[in-house]
Amino acid sequence: MTIPSLDLAAVEARPSKGGYVSAVRGLIAESQGLQLPVGAMAEVETNSGFSEAEVVGFRDGRLQLIPLTGMRGIGPGCRVWPIAGRASIRAGEFLLGRVVDGMGRPIDGGPPFPFGSEAPLYSDPIPPLDRPILEKPLDVGVRAINAFATCARGQRLGLFAGSGIGKSI
Repeated sequence: MTIPSLDLAAVEARPSKGGYVSAVRGLIAESQGLQLPVGAMAEVETNSGFSEAEVVGFRDGRLQLIPLTGMRGIGPGCRVWPIAGRASIRAGEFLLGRVVDGMGRPIDGGPPFPFGSEAPLYSDPIPPLDRPILEKPLDVGVRAINAFATCARGQRLGLFAGSGIGKSI
């Protein structure tokens, strides 16, 4: 495979110090040479382009990264660069009726998304007393549950059962 030509402006905008991939174990790539906190975003330069990754931990002085766009092409020595900012996705009315991939990019052949407001992927939870009151009951289809363990619309529920029991139904 050939390495695609790089955008020189993007290369010049990169920090002068990056890291490199020192090991790959399963779905985790380990990197040396960078000091980033958990949750920070990084970009791994592969032989077929770039792969975005999130820092998920540390081991023996190395960062543990989980690539968000796939492991293909990541190997020992691949360069790792920090990405400024935090993990976020563009959000707004322009998303209505569109089809996006797992990274929030349009894949339906429509126009690219406009730049503008972004929503963080990770945010602080809403304090319990600031949350709206749940008022409308939810009919779960089982009279005994409706009577003795009434659920509300918008409520979070835990469904615990073995595999093949029919939880998703």
